[in-house]
Amino acid sequence: MKYYTTIFSLLFLCSILVSFLIYFGKLTNNIEKDIKNSITKINNLKEQIKINELEYILHTNTNYLLELKKIYLIDNIEDESFFNYIDLSDLKRKNIHQVIKVSAN
Repeated sequence: MKYYTTIFSLLFLCSILVSFLIYFGKLTNNIEKDIKNSITKINNLKEQIKINELEYILHTNTNYLLELKKIYLIDNIEDESFFNYIDLSDLKRKNIHQVIKVSAN
């Protein structure tokens, strides 16, 4: 009888320990998932920061700004002859020498 009580008490103790291990294993699994999600968010933010730094460098470059001014801000009549404005009839004739393609992203 002495052995039965010790065996049952050890089985009970082992089952409690196993249940604690399963509980803490689930908790650490959830924490690991949160850490992985946080790491992916941080990496996405780092990529956005890199892109924003490139855009900042591009926009602070004076040559780039001057080119944009040439394209979009026509102040002189002399500059208007540089651009070829086309309409649908020009597209039918296909006499276009230089076309600047503009896309909106």
